[in-house]
Amino acid sequence: FAFRALFYARGGYRQAFSAVAEDGGWALGFGLKYALNDRLGLSVDYVSQENEPFGTPQMFSVGVTF
Repeated sequence: FAFRALFYARGGYRQAFSAVAEDGGWALGFGLKYALNDRLGLSVDYVSQENEPFGTPQMFSVGVTF
C-alpha cells in the first residue's frame, strides 16, 4: 500500500517449504520516502517479523539517494 508516494505499508505471512512449523510467521513494516530536492532523497524503513527461535526481531534502515 502506498500513500502519495511518501508512506508505504506492507504486511504478510511467510510460510517456508519446511516440515518445521516455526519456519513461518507474520511480517509487518512501513517505510517513508522523501525527496529533499531533485537530486537528493531520504528513506526510512521499519520491519517486525516472527523469526523463531529468535522471537520477534525489529529492524530499521535509513537510506540516502543522490
